[in-house]
Amino acid sequence: MLPVTLALRRNLKPCSLTTYPYLTRTFSKSCSLWALARKQPGNYFTQERRFSTSPYRKSTETAKNEQINSSETNDPALVYNGPLSRTFRSLKIFSMSSLGLAVSLTPFMFIIETSLPFVAKVVLASTAVVTSTVSTALVAWCGKPYVSTIRLLTDSSKKVDQGSAQEGFQIETFDLALRSRFTNVYDPAFITETRRPFAKWELAEQVSLGKPGDNEALSEEVVAETLDRSGKVLGQWIVSWDEKGTQGTCRAKGKIQRHFNVHEELIPPSIR
Repeated sequence: MLPVTLALRRNLKPCSLTTYPYLTRTFSKSCSLWALARKQPGNYFTQERRFSTSPYRKSTETAKNEQINSSETNDPALVYNGPLSRTFRSLKIFSMSSLGLAVSLTPFMFIIETSLPFVAKVVLASTAVVTSTVSTALVAWCGKPYVSTIRLLTDSSKKVDQGSAQEGFQIETFDLALRSRFTNVYDPAFITETRRPFAKWELAEQVSLGKPGDNEALSEEVVAETLDRSGKVLGQWIVSWDEKGTQGTCRAKGKIQRHFNVHEELIPPSIR
């Protein structure tokens, strides 16, 4: 058997470009372009790349979010911003949406004709609704104490810049319906650690002061209160002092936000 190269050499026939006019024109154009490229290689083998000096145009939503973040950052009273606020917000939206979808699709389980008996349909529908309800309640319980922002309670920003002692601070949280809840803590001494899961702080039930102060003349006083966005008081945390004004027992009035989940490493020393 002959090698492959010898077999191809015997079977292939010479070809002339004059026989194929299309190949002749293509070959002549290629030769012309190659000659020009050798004379001016920069025009054919390199491409000049220009960089635009015009500013980058951001979308309206991105610009709006940055404007909100910059306004919060420029707020002199703002001392804390929860890094997981958007995460908890998205989780609550997803949980509420899944609950609404489960409730709205439950009637279709009984309308659509299937081979399942009626008891099986009831069990299936109740399982879907109960599971979604429990998960939504769990998300609400875990995300309710998460703190979005903390602002100092001050009449002017000048006091904050000077670093003067503040009487209290305002804690912003959100409920399951994403409604803002503002808790004004007028005395940081009533903030203590908590054993509740998914929380770091709580309003203390018992307070003991080392020295008697102005509390002797006051039998009761409000040390914290929770308000909605319109400023309506939803709940209060009231302390009752003893005769000496050194021992205080606190009680809740209304719907007071008592527990708070914060990142303690981000809390400034002035309010710890």
